[in-house]
Formats: sequence, structure tokens, C-alpha cells
Amino acid sequence: MGFLEKTDRIDAAVIARYSEVKRLQPTLPPSAAQQRLKALVARLSQVTADLTVQKQRKSAATDADTIACVFR
Repeated sequence: MGFLEKTDRIDAAVIARYSEVKRLQPTLPPSAAQQRLKALVARLSQVTADLTVQKQRKSAATDADTIACVFR
């Protein structure tokens, strides 16, 4: 935008102009239910990834005792 200086006043003006041009609107913070759902989805993703890793390890294992002991 042609500004070579770095000050808070200039930064604030540039950000304000950007929001005017893009017609940005404030959004509400997520509700407690939305935050909980996001946490549950993240946890499901973690568990699914862990399960995939364990299945890959099981398929790579060759010793029957190790398979019986570790992968029940």
C-alpha cells in the first residue's frame, strides 16, 4: 500500500482500511456446545490415528507371542 514505516498508528489505519474494503463483520465467539464438539472431534481424530498406527504395527509384527501379548 506504499507505507514504508512501521508504527501502531499506521498499522491500525491499514487494518481498518482492509476491513472496510473486504466488508468484514465481527463474529461471535463459539458457544460452549461448539467448543465441546470441536474438542470431541479432535479427540476422535486422535483415537482414529492411534488405531491406524496400531493396526499397521500388528500387520508388521511377525512373532506370534508378540502379536498375542500386545495386540489383543
